[in-house]
Amino acid sequence: MGFPSHAIWRRPPRFGKSVFLRTIMAYYDKRTTDAWWDFYFKGTEIYPSRPRHSYYILYVDLSRVIANPYIPMAPLSMTLSREYRDALQISIRKFIGNYRQEMTQKEIDDIIARPTPIEQWSHLMLLCTQKNWEIFILVDEIDAGAFIDTLRHSKKEIDQAILHFKNLFYTSKDYQYPIVRSFAVGVVGGISLSSPDQGW
Repeated sequence: MGFPSHAIWRRPPRFGKSVFLRTIMAYYDKRTTDAWWDFYFKGTEIYPSRPRHSYYILYVDLSRVIANPYIPMAPLSMTLSREYRDALQISIRKFIGNYRQEMTQKEIDDIIARPTPIEQWSHLMLLCTQKNWEIFILVDEIDAGAFIDTLRHSKKEIDQAILHFKNLFYTSKDYQYPIVRSFAVGVVGGISLSSPDQGW
């Protein structure tokens, strides 16, 4: 399963992108035991090629990120940004749940106590850096928000709505970013990868 350290895979709807992401998760997740490896991959061509390096997997599911059509008078940046924040918070909580045994209760409380998902994300990245954890981030539907009614919303408004999500993937100047690999799937690639150093 060789692919670049940072990549976006674009395919039509119903093409098995989400299933492929979950396969990557099982393949590279440091929690995958020998028993689970056998369960997932025994009898397949990749079974003998178990990776020598595994990662802490951070899975971000953006498949439900849409502007709320029931609040037609609300600014797009408000409704769409809320959807991004909710998706981000779910991802953070799942990551904590997956690797809770390697974190202290104080470390978990310090993350959850942050008032916004953006601040929780930043604190989680800082913690992972301090622990020398290497993060492999998987993003489902990276182009969420691209399918917005452009007749009702200007390009400037759409760009503003997704800006805070894009900014999460930019390297922080304050500490070394722990995301060493990333793989995203989408249909039209509304958010593109400029370089591994700059982020999405």
